[in-house]
Amino acid sequence: MRRHSPKTRFRSAFTLIEVIAVLLIAGIVVGLIAPRVSTSTRRSTENSVRAAASMVAIVAQRAASSSELSALVYDHEEGTLSVEVLRQQQGDYNRTERVWRRDPFAPEVVLSGCRVSSFVTDGMRVSEDSFRLVFEPGVSRPQISMTLTEATGGATRTMVDGGRTWQIDLPSYALRPVVSGLISEPNAREVPEPIDLDQLGRVEQDW
Repeated sequence: MRRHSPKTRFRSAFTLIEVIAVLLIAGIVVGLIAPRVSTSTRRSTENSVRAAASMVAIVAQRAASSSELSALVYDHEEGTLSVEVLRQQQGDYNRTERVWRRDPFAPEVVLSGCRVSSFVTDGMRVSEDSFRLVFEPGVSRPQISMTLTEATGGATRTMVDGGRTWQIDLPSYALRPVVSGLISEPNAREVPEPIDLDQLGRVEQDW
């Protein structure tokens, strides 16, 4: 019969002290990473809020300076805000028809981590599921109040009960909205600003 020496015998399990040490190290790592992830998510969401505010500013400037019909369009399922303009195009049988087209100077905004929970114009609530708010040139622009609420989930975002909210208010006489509820510093690279065609030397281009 062969006997194994105690010196050559292998351990088949971890000791209690080793398990505790691993758990402590894992807890420290999670404690260091979690705040950074939370901060990054918050900044991404607030950049979306700022981008939505810029989109409201763009459509307000269009309504004040353009001769075309323009609209602020929200798709709740996709979580997108965009600006569209009504323009003429050649249809079938050489007929001229008017169709809504995406404004090439206003990149579509994808709301990350939030959704529109309330949209009010001149005191009247509009469906927040999806809407198209049309602005007519030469007509007094309505006062706009839009509330965005923190949301989680996949493609169909679910708003968090008691989650954070942000408010975007645009008086009828103003061209830049007031945003409340922001915490982080703005990241100018991720927030589209209104386009000035005069400064770009594109005065003759349709606005």
